[in-house]
Amino acid sequence: MAESMKGLKRTHHCGELSAANEGETVTVMGWVQKQRNKGGIIFVDLRDCAGILQVIFEESDCGADNFAKAEKLRSEYVAAVVGKVEKRAGAVNGHLATGEIEVRATEVRILSEAETPPFKAMNRFGSDKPDTRFGMELTDVSEVVAGCGFGVFTSALENGGSVRGINVKGQADGSYKSSFAKFMTKEELKTLVEAMDGQPGDLLLFAADKLKIVCSVLGALRCEIAKQLEMIDNDRFDFLWVMEFPLPVLLCCL
Repeated sequence: MAESMKGLKRTHHCGELSAANEGETVTVMGWVQKQRNKGGIIFVDLRDCAGILQVIFEESDCGADNFAKAEKLRSEYVAAVVGKVEKRAGAVNGHLATGEIEVRATEVRILSEAETPPFKAMNRFGSDKPDTRFGMELTDVSEVVAGCGFGVFTSALENGGSVRGINVKGQADGSYKSSFAKFMTKEELKTLVEAMDGQPGDLLLFAADKLKIVCSVLGALRCEIAKQLEMIDNDRFDFLWVMEFPLPVLLCCL
């Protein structure tokens, strides 16, 4: 549920802050570019019309309620943040105008939660012109593997990416094998298999990267597998209509 802006007034745009503002308490507002939860510390890239700013949340600074809200932040959420400008404790990001500094948050308000964009075909089939004559739809397991011990998965998520998979039914030998099993607990693997609706004999294939890359890879893979396994009825035609076109939108300055 959206929170009120009552009592808040923006002091700066995100891209306006610099080392000259060190020590100042500021209020910034914008869209969440990405959120990275490192366990005990959360990094959020907040953007507006002026640029991108890194915000840090630690419970000792912002309290349990605000930290819990920071955990919920996702891409394209709109948030207002109050905090103190500090020089970056880590490496300077030379690619950002604000790369020397960060804001240590003391308060956050979620002004708007982003709904899933209507790009329903990409999410299900990895293509905006999907072949729907067979199943093998993509499954998003990002939340399932978040915090697991497999670095390929967690690194992709920490960088704003996604982890998804496809289930090729009946194409394995029935044994329980995985190239990354040693990096995950038995419980984590069990939960992952359940999320994929995996049964004995199923072959589960995963991709972890930026969402566009993941969709492209798995979308092409499902079609190639379907061809090799002769899953496609070439005498069948599935006609599709685009109901909601993804159009560019001019956003006002927040």
